[in-house]
Amino acid sequence: MRSRWRALPAWARVTLGVYIGAFLVGTTTHIIDLAVLGRDVYGTAPAAFQVFFVALTLLDPLIAILLSRLHRSGLALAVAVMVIDVTANLLMTGIDPAWPWPFTQSLFGILVLITVTPLWLSLAPRGVRDPVAQ
Repeated sequence: MRSRWRALPAWARVTLGVYIGAFLVGTTTHIIDLAVLGRDVYGTAPAAFQVFFVALTLLDPLIAILLSRLHRSGLALAVAVMVIDVTANLLMTGIDPAWPWPFTQSLFGILVLITVTPLWLSLAPRGVRDPVAQ
């Protein structure tokens, strides 16, 4: 595993480290929210949003684990989660004026969208030609 990490370009190692750190911060935030505020922590949100926000307690660490093991599926899941998360949080600012503006999530979401394709190519299995790279 370490040899696979070492084989990555420095920018990819740093970027993956940022991804992993950000998803672990998200995990911690959601655990604290649930522990302190209970089940109704996202009470002003529609039911589907509430389910999603609570599910992030499991999805965020799953993404961090997949990325730490250099699985491309972690990148796909990261994109899906960030697109839904930023969209849901932006919609919530219109539903509940007290909902915090998702500034940091939006910045991280932009970073993910900008870097996912080069990371995807960097994580291609050795000896496998990626048709996107041709």
